[in-house]
Amino acid sequence: MKTTFALLFLALAFLAGCSSSPSNIDYKNQRFVITDPKLKDDLEVKLVDGQIKDSKVLQANLINTTDKPMAVSYRVEWFNTNGILVNDPETKSMTIAPENIGFVKAQQPDPSAIYPRIVVGP
Repeated sequence: MKTTFALLFLALAFLAGCSSSPSNIDYKNQRFVITDPKLKDDLEVKLVDGQIKDSKVLQANLINTTDKPMAVSYRVEWFNTNGILVNDPETKSMTIAPENIGFVKAQQPDPSAIYPRIVVGP
């Protein structure tokens, strides 16, 4: 029984270590990513940096440049100075009316979260 628990503990520790390892993305400079090639043609993005009290904020204004409603999903990722993802990003969705703007706001979850990245997909 002790052996089973020890193996389970080691497996969980290994998995936890994998999820907190540095990423292979340019976390310092890549603040916005569109994962769907079709959206790249139909979506214009304007980023706005800001500060609310002592927290960093990144807002993305997503402009639907088509004449049809556009459904998009997005998540906000925050990285520390070592490139390790420090939050558990929740995927949300929105519909943007034709030739209208959708807003995504990324507010710093804690002081160790330095670099935000907004990921948008279909």
